[in-house]
Amino acid sequence: KIDNEKMQENVYEYFSFGAQNIFDISVSHNRNISKLISWLYAQIPQKINTPNTEDDLIEFLEENYTQDGEVKEEENKIKVAILGRVNVGKSSLLNALVEKERSVVISVAGTTIDPVDETIEYKNFEITFVDTAGIRKRSKTQGIEKYALLRSKKMLEDADVALLVLDCSQDFVELDEKIGGLIAQYKLATIVILNKYDISQKEY
Repeated sequence: KIDNEKMQENVYEYFSFGAQNIFDISVSHNRNISKLISWLYAQIPQKINTPNTEDDLIEFLEENYTQDGEVKEEENKIKVAILGRVNVGKSSLLNALVEKERSVVISVAGTTIDPVDETIEYKNFEITFVDTAGIRKRSKTQGIEKYALLRSKKMLEDADVALLVLDCSQDFVELDEKIGGLIAQYKLATIVILNKYDISQKEY
């Protein structure tokens, strides 16, 4: 019922509630209705598989929803992100887990730029491992690596489990802690991997 400009001034008070989207409209005066409709349209997926028959509809509902009307989760699919700073052995770990040379492994740090993924079947589970680009200190992240880091963070949003790979042949550094904090930010189940133990000179 924002019918005029004077009422418009009151709208700003509602932003104090923290809502991300506020629509000041007047149905009777057709104010900002098109803005609301455009926003609603943008939220609708552009590709929807619409059931054509009643049987299709029943099958669709049974496959995608529980009896309580909740959306079913893909319980047999697990996404595992492999995280760590550069040259800690993430690609080697991926190759070992999937038992094939999926990622290029050389001694040069920063070989992996784009996330590399591989899916395996294990005890009726479909497990997708993703080898993310190694994370550097912000001051040393430049060029294409910045985009690789953004893609790694985007991948974390969809992951279920994180493998935090640490190089135990060297001292752990602040960056290792920051990467752990990044995982905590996405509230992921985490397994800590101590790699390169065979060349470590430390006693544990």
